[in-house]
Amino acid sequence: MLNAIHILTPNTLIMKPFLTAVAIVVLTVGTARAQGRFGILAGLNVAHISSNDDDINSDKQAMPSWRLGLVTQLPMGMGWAFQPQVLLQGKGTGIAHQGHTDKTRFTSLDLPLAFVYQGAGGFYLGGGPNLGFNLAASEKADDGVEKLELGSKPGQLNRFDFGVDLRAGVRLKTGLTVGLNYLKGLSNISNTPGLTWNNNVWGLSVGYFLPGKSK
Repeated sequence: MLNAIHILTPNTLIMKPFLTAVAIVVLTVGTARAQGRFGILAGLNVAHISSNDDDINSDKQAMPSWRLGLVTQLPMGMGWAFQPQVLLQGKGTGIAHQGHTDKTRFTSLDLPLAFVYQGAGGFYLGGGPNLGFNLAASEKADDGVEKLELGSKPGQLNRFDFGVDLRAGVRLKTGLTVGLNYLKGLSNISNTPGLTWNNNVWGLSVGYFLPGKSK
């Protein structure tokens, strides 16, 4: 199913924002212990895709996956905070046809750079850009699992996956957090003329913020 889908070629104009975001998150983690909060999170993803192909849309199935990562929170005043995450997570989709379901899976490193507002009771709401970087990809069918190549050549899968991250949740005074994320993929990872293919993810996370100077 995915063999007919070719992938956009990454270039330096795409990679520079990703590397810049990595540097931002690293610096944020380094200062969070002194100025804000630093934590860990894990949870469940429900991955799906959006496409303009009616056949794909009629056959696609949401696919459960996982998420594991780090989160920091730097207060900005007036209830606002910068809350970036570094996530290792699964994406992809199932496509049902001919009596079975093929599963396309991505293992991705994502950097959601969100600004959140935290109100009374610890409830927060926010969002921001998401910079994703595919580390591995595979397709599972009846005849086994095939590793999918990542790169810039025709027939390979694009490594870069840009989107928007929206989130809501609650952070307790104990440091425990429960959050819901929605990642809307904006990058069209297909370069087949007239075809769009975007990765999307619903994520449910449970986390813990280590003690810090800011509450």
